[in-house]
Amino acid sequence: MPSTSISRPMPVRSAADALFLLGLAAQEPLAPATYTFFLDRDGVGGVITEVSGGAAPDSVLHIVGIMASAAQNVDHAELLVVATVRPDGSVLPGDADRWSAASEICSAHGITLVEWFVISPHGVASPRTLLGEPERWSFTRQHDVAPG
Repeated sequence: MPSTSISRPMPVRSAADALFLLGLAAQEPLAPATYTFFLDRDGVGGVITEVSGGAAPDSVLHIVGIMASAAQNVDHAELLVVATVRPDGSVLPGDADRWSAASEICSAHGITLVEWFVISPHGVASPRTLLGEPERWSFTRQHDVAPG
């Protein structure tokens, strides 16, 4: 009887890892959407959720609230990564406050918001940097991964 093995996805442990994964999911040409995915402490996740539209700047807070609440029913959902695609803009006034609010929403549900990317034709930005906050990728365990 042949053995079956389930391969484990490569971990996401940096902004570059997350952006690579999001690049596989995002539509071309860019269309308004918000993408989210959960990770465990090893940086391993599962499904990327896409919410189309969401052009209103505060829609990210509603989406983060839904995902943070859902995390309570997802095994090993300890970290959340969010990316908002804004094809007609970039970081907006108020995004620093939105970052803080989204982080608090996650914390209230027992998970950590690792990053919120804003993706636009001008590049990728993180509202977190507007507050001078350091990256949060250290919340994942940064150990070497044996080739699988």
